[in-house]
Amino acid sequence: MLRSTSTQWSGPFLKSKLCTGQGVVVEGDVKEVRVHSMFVSSTVIDNQEDNLPTRFTVLTVEPERAYPRILRGGSDVDYTCNVKGQRDYVEPALLSHDQLVARIGGTVFAYHAFS
Repeated sequence: MLRSTSTQWSGPFLKSKLCTGQGVVVEGDVKEVRVHSMFVSSTVIDNQEDNLPTRFTVLTVEPERAYPRILRGGSDVDYTCNVKGQRDYVEPALLSHDQLVARIGGTVFAYHAFS
């Protein structure tokens, strides 16, 4: 059975306000999957592309390693094919636990082991 949660949100729910930075890739074991809905009481409709979706699939992950997104020519590297020893391999710059928490803006992983 898939669990569902929700949050009430007041204010702008926009990519330009909430999604800053390059992003991160987190690899690890998935511990839980759920659906999460945002109930937004005020939103901007002027620029539909800037509005964030209001329904998400949430994964609770015990991280094994994390690193900034690896971009080549403005697009993500195919992480499944980024294998050490191959000609076009790009070494990921691994993040520490504290660096990951700082990037996601919270203390979500404070209770999980992370090396």
